[in-house]
Amino acid sequence: LYIDDIRVEMEDPVGLVEQDLLNISVYPNPSSGMIHINSEENFEEILVYSIDGQLVLSGTGNSIDISTIENGRYILVAKNKNGTSQTQVIKN
Repeated sequence: LYIDDIRVEMEDPVGLVEQDLLNISVYPNPSSGMIHINSEENFEEILVYSIDGQLVLSGTGNSIDISTIENGRYILVAKNKNGTSQTQVIKN
């Protein structure tokens, strides 16, 4: 038995291309309510995905209320005309 030319590729767990074009920080993290994005940019779209890739929240601006979602780990994606950034947030 010979195995030759094996190639393994890993994909992002939520199917998003990881781009960190914007310099953001999220606070408080973990949070049980409002999450604020510390950035000089205003965001046209804030998306919160579950770890399995389901969109659970969306909003605009520089903050989003996560009090209505279940406790756990999520991916926050912030988008504007200059690009996209993503980070993990924890709801507790």
